[in-house]
Amino acid sequence: MARPIAVQLTAIVFAVAFCLCGGNGGAPPAAFAAEDEPAMIPSEQFQPRIAEGFPEWYIERLKQREQKIVDDLGDDRNSSIVPAALVILKTDEWTPATKITVAFNGGNPRLHALIERIASEWSQYGNIQFDFGRDASGHYRSWSTKDLDYAADVRVGFQEKGFWSAIGKDSINPDLNQPGTQTMNFEGFDRSLPYEFAGHIRHEFGHALGLEHEHQSPLVACDFRWNDDAGYVKTADQFGQFVVDKQGRHPGIYTVFGGPPNNWSKAQTDFNLRQLTSLKDTPVSAYGIGGFDKLSIMKYYYDESLFLSGKNSQCYSPGVNYDFSAEDEKRIALYYPKDPSVAAARMEEKRDAITAVLSQVPQSSLLAKQLQVKRQKFQ
Repeated sequence: MARPIAVQLTAIVFAVAFCLCGGNGGAPPAAFAAEDEPAMIPSEQFQPRIAEGFPEWYIERLKQREQKIVDDLGDDRNSSIVPAALVILKTDEWTPATKITVAFNGGNPRLHALIERIASEWSQYGNIQFDFGRDASGHYRSWSTKDLDYAADVRVGFQEKGFWSAIGKDSINPDLNQPGTQTMNFEGFDRSLPYEFAGHIRHEFGHALGLEHEHQSPLVACDFRWNDDAGYVKTADQFGQFVVDKQGRHPGIYTVFGGPPNNWSKAQTDFNLRQLTSLKDTPVSAYGIGGFDKLSIMKYYYDESLFLSGKNSQCYSPGVNYDFSAEDEKRIALYYPKDPSVAAARMEEKRDAITAVLSQVPQSSLLAKQLQVKRQKFQ
C-alpha cells in the first residue's frame, strides 16, 4: 500500500521478556545499569501491552491540520479530488540519501545502542540512514522539552503511554510538532523490554521513514468486527480485557479497545484502525502503493475473533510480524532508491502526480498552496 499500517490489538503481547532492573527489595535501579544482567520478570507480573496507535492529543493535532485545509475549501470541500489531494499531503517521505537525526529523552547509552542497532536495519534495503549522534564517549544525542530548536528529526521518549511514532517528516512539521515535543514513544523501555521488543523498534522507525499501518491500506477494507455480537455479555479475563462470553458471543473492536489496557475512545479507535481514504481514480503508482501485505512489519497481529470471517479474512495473519517481509524490503527500496537515476524518476513521478491533482483544486485555496510547496521540493 501507499505506506503500511498496523495496530496490536487484543493479541496477548505480554509486557516483558526481560526485566532490565536489579532486584533490591523490589526497588528497581536504572535500567541497563552496567553491572546488571537482564532477568526474567516473574510470571505474576506479566501484563498485556497497550495496542500501538496514536494517543488522543496527537490525533487531535492531525485532525486540526486536515480540518483547517478542508474548511478553507468551502463549497469545494466535497470535490472528488480532495481525498486524493489530502493523501498526497500526508505522504511526506524524506529525500533519498538523507541522514535522519535521532535524539533521546530518557534511557541510557546501553538502551540507546540497542535501538540504534535495530532501527538501522532499514538502511540495508534503502538509501536512507538514521544518525543517533553517538559521541566518542559512547553517549547519544539528547533532546529536552525546553528545546527552542530541533535537536533532531526524530525525538524518542519512554514516558508516554503505548508505542507510536509520527509519520515521516511530520516530526519536524511545526504545525504538528514543536522542537520540545517527542515524536516517537516506547513506553517503559527504559525500565524493561517487552517480548519481541525488536519488532516494535522496527515498526516505529518504519513510521519515521513514512510508512503507515498496513491494515489501513486504502486498497483493502479489513472486515473487522466493529460491534459486539447481538446479546454479548461483557466478560473479562484476568487482565480485565473483554473476551468471548459464555454463550460464545464476541465483543467488537470498540468494546475490546475501549477496555483495558487501551481504554480508547471510539474516535481514537477509528483513527487508529479505520481504512485510510480510498484513492478512487487517482493513479496509485504515484504514491508507491503496492499490494496489501499481511506479513508486513507494519501490520500488527489481530486475533481471528476480531475479524468477521475469522482466519479466512484477507487481513488475518497467522502470527505476529516481528521482522521485515519481502514486500517491506522492496517498498523501502522504492521509497529510497540507491540508484540515483531511479530516485530522479521517482521524484518526477511524484511531481507529475501533484501537478495532476493541483489542476483540479481551487488555486487560491490553502490546499493548492500546500500542494505547490510540496511540488517545489521535487524540482
